[in-house]
Amino acid sequence: MDGREGMMDSLNTVQPCLARDITETGPGPSPLASENLFELERILTQQWRAGDAHAGLRSVERAIWLNPRDPDYHFFRGAMRQIVGMTPQAMQDFETALRLAKDETVRSRIESAIRALEDWQTALVRLRLSEDRNFRLEFAVDARAALTRAGFVFSPATERAVLISCVRSEETAAQAGFA
Repeated sequence: MDGREGMMDSLNTVQPCLARDITETGPGPSPLASENLFELERILTQQWRAGDAHAGLRSVERAIWLNPRDPDYHFFRGAMRQIVGMTPQAMQDFETALRLAKDETVRSRIESAIRALEDWQTALVRLRLSEDRNFRLEFAVDARAALTRAGFVFSPATERAVLISCVRSEETAAQAGFA
């Protein structure tokens, strides 16, 4: 059985349970939730290995619906959203995962993902400033608004550091309100 057949077999197994959960018990966890989560985790793993981020995103949404307090599901959804270009939502998921995580190892992994996402965005901001005249003009007028319109999201401390590092002089930073 190839990966696609395995994924279809898993989906065919879990779909009746998921549908029954919604129609018989209403929204939220049910007695079948742990069985559903186990099967969903198996499906998520297959989707991840197959590189199907959109399908993985749909599956992890279901896992979060069944168990909204699990930081791993929020972390995984953040990773999926980052892959499909939903950066602001990915950052929200990482922050939610961090808030829910109690284990230091898990927290460290999430913090590392947040730093990596912010580093990646910082590189993109610098690239846009060097190559995109319109973005440069918007940034000069209102840096925060330009970042928001372009879909960049940073923690407050990182945002300040990015903004100061992206402007050419302290005077320009002061005029923009960041020095």
